[in-house]
Amino acid sequence: MFQESGLLSTPPLTIGDGSNTIINSQWMFQDSPIEKIELTTSDADQKVQITNILSGCSNLKKAKLTFKASGSMESAFADCTQLERIEDGLDTADVTSLSEAFRACSSLEYLRELDLSSCTTCYRAFQNCTSLYSTPYLNNTNTGINFQQMFWNCSSLRDL
Repeated sequence: MFQESGLLSTPPLTIGDGSNTIINSQWMFQDSPIEKIELTTSDADQKVQITNILSGCSNLKKAKLTFKASGSMESAFADCTQLERIEDGLDTADVTSLSEAFRACSSLEYLRELDLSSCTTCYRAFQNCTSLYSTPYLNNTNTGINFQQMFWNCSSLRDL
């Protein structure tokens, strides 16, 4: 939708129509120069597919996503090199994959919590997040989940 657009910021955006269907927002802002984003859904129970939603947004500094993510979250924030934090509000209880979700978010310092109750893989989820100083609280961890190289090359990581 806004891929490779000139969009720098958005007012708070509400997506969805209030139906119970899953909103497909894959690649919605990929590679755009956006610096700040705030997204929510029109219905609190509506779920959003966010694979690659903001990947390649190298100018993105702040993100507030207040909705229930669903399915794969692969590469959702990959290569957002200026992203410092994701505000609380992103519900990940229905996410099945976090593979490379935050890959190369080299400015990311903090992420409060991730609910991993449906997740089966976190392969390199935080690869090269060199400013990340603390792991997020991993809530409701699914047994048998693949944590392989989840914090690969997180050189500032001090607190587990």
